[in-house]
Amino acid sequence: MYYYKRMKSLLILLLLVCSAMADDRNLYGWYGKGEKVAKIHIKMETIEGDASGKQFPALKAFDGTGKLLGWAFVSPGKNMATPEGGFKVLAKIQNKRSSYGDSSHGVFIPARMPFSMMIDHNGNYIHEGPVEPGQFLSKGCVRLPQGFAEKLFNATSVGTPITIDLK
Repeated sequence: MYYYKRMKSLLILLLLVCSAMADDRNLYGWYGKGEKVAKIHIKMETIEGDASGKQFPALKAFDGTGKLLGWAFVSPGKNMATPEGGFKVLAKIQNKRSSYGDSSHGVFIPARMPFSMMIDHNGNYIHEGPVEPGQFLSKGCVRLPQGFAEKLFNATSVGTPITIDLK
């Protein structure tokens, strides 16, 4: 009986992990095959085939010919709005830590910001983080789904232009 309960618990855990991974993959698409990203657009997009017409913040990455290399739902800033306009990737930091974090237990723990690309000198980055389609969750950064963030980071160079228009 113990063995059965243990196996059942492990199976449930495996199913939860697999469904979380599948959900994350539903947040983006990557079509690049080694091409470099030439430009990044972050704007409100309507989902094709969705009759509601609701718009979601999304990122699209293009190569030099205008071919779509990848897209992702993103979660931009809520309390401190994500800056809008034209930017460039100023720096890339693979294992960045935020100046914001959790200090609820008396010790400051900086938030992880893997695959960070700096877009201004005010602390705003494009980086991996929790994404909920249609939700503005960050403190100004643009959060990318796990998996997509690394692909975009590796295909993007310092100096790559970025346009952000979330109106």
